Amino acid sequence: MGDLLCRTAFFAARFVRFLLRLRPEGGSSLPGYVFLKLCPRGLSHWADRVTHVVFLTGTNGKTTTTALVANALRESGIPVVTNDKGANMPSGLATAFVNAADPSGRLPRGAYAVFEVDEGSLPALVHELVPDYVVLLNLYPDQIDRYGSPRELSERLRRALAELDRSSEGHLVVFANA
Repeated sequence: MGDLLCRTAFFAARFVRFLLRLRPEGGSSLPGYVFLKLCPRGLSHWADRVTHVVFLTGTNGKTTTTALVANALRESGIPVVTNDKGANMPSGLATAFVNAADPSGRLPRGAYAVFEVDEGSLPALVHELVPDYVVLLNLYPDQIDRYGSPRELSERLRRALAELDRSSEGHLVVFANA
């Protein structure tokens, strides 16, 4: 880990993680929250240290599908950074990176980052991590009230994915439910 600010943030986040493990309730996003407060561009910092970034988003099925993809990669011998606790907003992704790094802040060589991403957080995270793959599972109105109408959310997602298409070699995979 190069940048002094991010290095300091990493050690602070690891200390917070240590303290949280002393409590039975845990806290899956707090280390990442601390990391991002001290190193605001921290997700970009981590993205440069993985081989591929994969986002899985949608209203339903994110946690299960993310676990399936992460386990398939692990079974193939590929190290994986993932947010297996379902913390799918920026601080949860940052926590996953903090947890996957060794004590000096290095990620396993050749690691893939496979993240469940909250559909409302996707536009901002696309800019930070520039995923190689985005898997869009579905969009249902049952939780859309957090983001406005289904049309507004799908338009924000469309703009984010269009920008991704212009700025990288990212791929979009869409699963439509009947």
